[in-house]
Amino acid sequence: MEFSSTGLHKVQSVSSCLLFDPRDGSIRHLHRVVTIEGAAPTSKAELEAQTLAEAKRLGLPAEQLQVLHVDEEALAEPARYSVDLTTRKLVKGKQLAHAGMPGLGVNGRA
Repeated sequence: MEFSSTGLHKVQSVSSCLLFDPRDGSIRHLHRVVTIEGAAPTSKAELEAQTLAEAKRLGLPAEQLQVLHVDEEALAEPARYSVDLTTRKLVKGKQLAHAGMPGLGVNGRA
């Protein structure tokens, strides 16, 4: 995913964390944090806490879902993604025709 800025600040990193259903591997929520150069990076623990808190705020059963940190490059192509339950790795599925969050609906829900 590309991010742009006003030109005054550059993107240092993008971190992604998702919640998936351990019964079928479906992705239920994706949370991304964009860190601008000069800003303190977000730890994996903080990213995970933010992901769980936002999922709860959206009414998702966060306590029934599992967390997976993913490389931003793995989500580069717009497609429906899921998690392989054996390897706990992201699996790219069918290409999506619309430009939304990969594998998720517009509101962040699967």
